[in-house]
Amino acid sequence: MKDRELMIREQELQRQRVKDQVEINRKESMAGQTKFYGDALNKVLRKMYDDASELPTYFMHIENQFVFYKVPKQLEAKLLMPFLNDRAKSLLDKLPRECLDDYQQV
Repeated sequence: MKDRELMIREQELQRQRVKDQVEINRKESMAGQTKFYGDALNKVLRKMYDDASELPTYFMHIENQFVFYKVPKQLEAKLLMPFLNDRAKSLLDKLPRECLDDYQQV
């Protein structure tokens, strides 16, 4: 009886380890990180201004939040895009796809 219980517990423990590893892999994936940082930044970032004179202040705010939340460089451009105004988004449509991953080029 004890051997059977021990075997069942060991199987449950192994299943939990596999489940935990799958969760870790998901969180470490690009999609998982984008969701994690996107959810955090959604609370502090605002939509891009239409007034061009306010853009330096806007981007300084964005970059400060990236530093504060320790956003990985490869995610910065992706996380910025939802907050851009329509004009900026239409300009991005003209950039080559490989440039869209680089915050400085965006």
